Amino acid sequence: MAGIYKRGKSWYLSWVQDGKQHQRSLGPVTEAQAETERRACEGRT
Repeated sequence: MAGIYKRGKSWYLSWVQDGKQHQRSLGPVTEAQAETERRACEGRT
């Protein structure tokens, strides 16, 4: 399961894969773009 959150002006993607926590900055994108990336990440895991 992946999640997104905003910190300052940047959005971040957070997910667990193989029992390990991962995080990635998406940069200053819109919330809709961050949500699209979250859905794509869930499809890969």
